[in-house]
Amino acid sequence: MAKKIVVLIRGYPGVGKTTFSVELAKQARMCLLCKDDVRDVAVELEKDERWHTEMSTNAMCYGVLWRMVETQLMVGHSVVVESPLGREDLYRQGVVTAQEGGALPVVMHCVLNEEEWGRRLCERSHRQRTGHEEDHKPTDVNEIKAHYGMDSYEMKSTPVLEIDCMRPVSELVPSAISWLESLAKVYQ
Repeated sequence: MAKKIVVLIRGYPGVGKTTFSVELAKQARMCLLCKDDVRDVAVELEKDERWHTEMSTNAMCYGVLWRMVETQLMVGHSVVVESPLGREDLYRQGVVTAQEGGALPVVMHCVLNEEEWGRRLCERSHRQRTGHEEDHKPTDVNEIKAHYGMDSYEMKSTPVLEIDCMRPVSELVPSAISWLESLAKVYQ
């Protein structure tokens, strides 16, 4: 792919964004930046009594994330950005960051049927209780829907590919890469 691309991976927590993003970045040979990588470190900072800020930890995490995207674009890399993008302002910031860095912004919206999503969240909850996963990640479907309100905005300014996370990643990634390659040709 000659044209730089910023792939904004969107979807509710627990649907399979990270699993898909890791494989996509590996196979497309793109940089991968995950908001939760920043959040995992920031959660530890929050526990420190010296942590005083007017900015929320989440806002700080997104600020760091967008700065890392800018840096990767500046050195000529395409980037996969994995984050829920649950609010329109976060989506818009991703689009602006991509465009200002000379890249094509695209969205891959990860979706999952509610029954499987609930099952995966239960597994996450168990891993959190047993200390095998960070405990700041949400595990309740209704709380996630109330907090994120995912379907409340449209992504009209970018090409969007829906990713059905019920399908195996080994099937999803090659078709996603083909889609990206076709877009890179059209938008050169």
